[in-house]
Amino acid sequence: MKTYLRTLPLLLAGLFACAGSQAAPLGAGNVSIEAVKGADDVKIHAWETEDPMRSAVIAIEGQNAILAIESPAFRDDFPLWRDYLTKTGKPVEALLLSSHPGDGSGWYGKAKPMATAAAEKSIQSGPVAAMVKSLRQGFGETFDDVAVKNIETLEKDVPQEVAGFTVIAHDASDGTLFVFPKLKVAYIHMLSADYHSILPGKAAAQGYIADLEYLKKSGVERIYTSHHEPESADAIDTKLAYVRFVIQAAEKAQTADEFKAAVKAEYPSYKRDQYLDMTAAGFFPAK
Repeated sequence: MKTYLRTLPLLLAGLFACAGSQAAPLGAGNVSIEAVKGADDVKIHAWETEDPMRSAVIAIEGQNAILAIESPAFRDDFPLWRDYLTKTGKPVEALLLSSHPGDGSGWYGKAKPMATAAAEKSIQSGPVAAMVKSLRQGFGETFDDVAVKNIETLEKDVPQEVAGFTVIAHDASDGTLFVFPKLKVAYIHMLSADYHSILPGKAAAQGYIADLEYLKKSGVERIYTSHHEPESADAIDTKLAYVRFVIQAAEKAQTADEFKAAVKAEYPSYKRDQYLDMTAAGFFPAK
């Protein structure tokens, strides 16, 4: 997998849920800092680490504490994120886990790692554990493969207070989806309205549609992910249309190459062709 380094700053105009924003350099990437409309004491920090997986981590800063979402994937980024958050003068009180469960040598200090029961099982011995093992083999020792321990269980699909914020944890087809109803923002592992998606087969695509429909019904106006800059709510409809087209294209195509050609013709400007390759391999497995 190639290392993708962005040369342009984050596009921070046209925000929906956010009243204002700024950007701060950190490592090879940027941290977008967005103020939430109607919540003057809340800021959301989203760091695009520019690591080999183009991953991002999120921190919601309240009046007295910080709620972090996911951990950096590569070891060199742990002290950068820790030191950045330390400068806010507020403690990281909890760490929500979905699909990036690295311990990061405890970069989050005494914060409580939290996940749903399904997510914890996946982290310890399920799909996420298998993914982490595979990524470590691919990236080597720079990739963090030490899973967070002593995870506190989050109830699923009910509002609960964590670090001063109301959050709803929903087990999705790809990790856990977190909705913050009072802030009108959410986290989902991947959205990326201008990227191809990883959809390894019809069942996975249908599961992702269900995730997006849930996200749409939640009424959020701003979405944060682990592999893209923050996006506005209209990205949900854009992605729903894309996934439905992918399913239709796969049903019409006879080969993986024919399928990929059809998707590229419909979405010529979309990035991450390697994601489309993975989708094609799922819909058209090698015999």
